[in-house]
Amino acid sequence: MLESTRRQTHSGQYRKPGRVDDDRFKRLLEHLPVGVYRTTLDGKIIEGNAALLSMLGLKSEQQLWAFNVNQFYVHEQDRIQHLERLSLDPTYFSEFQFRTYDGRIIWVRDCPRVILDEEGLVKYYDGIIIDITAMKSYELEREWLIHELKQAAENIQTLSGLLPICAACKKIRDDKGYWEAVDGYLLKHSNIRVSHGICPDCRDELYPEFGHKPATGRE
Repeated sequence: MLESTRRQTHSGQYRKPGRVDDDRFKRLLEHLPVGVYRTTLDGKIIEGNAALLSMLGLKSEQQLWAFNVNQFYVHEQDRIQHLERLSLDPTYFSEFQFRTYDGRIIWVRDCPRVILDEEGLVKYYDGIIIDITAMKSYELEREWLIHELKQAAENIQTLSGLLPICAACKKIRDDKGYWEAVDGYLLKHSNIRVSHGICPDCRDELYPEFGHKPATGRE
């Protein structure tokens, strides 16, 4: 029975668990690269490691304890929804925005665990907070790029296949059987911008007075 209450050290000796273990555990938490926390149901912050302080723009634990976690949420509704989901799934993780003490807006992923008391009521929320701002920025840029490419694809229209053209007036027959001028058809079915001019042959036929006059040789 006594042996079960002792722990074996690396040297093979046994010792009782106690404050040394607690200090060891705290040192481990302090060196983790993610924020570690313990809060109450109403948002009071009880514990937090150095990474959490840095993430929130704080300098000391005293500063941290002066805040309620609700004060860091950019959108109050995110906190409400987060707690609602945790009431159904005690390890449900969420992503939302925090406003840090120094005014930055960051994206975080909260990976919590609900700790219940003897009566089955929420006693604490323990968990880790990960800064995912860089990842979110990449995702937003990727979504914007995809949107731009889709828009470009929708705006690009190509003409292909056989076009029925009138041999006399050169109008084009569309898919519905209507005949329309070439310039109107191109405007509807491509991104071509039409400008009007007159070719030399038509100029000579329609406006002979402005037609080309052949040069005469010198006598």
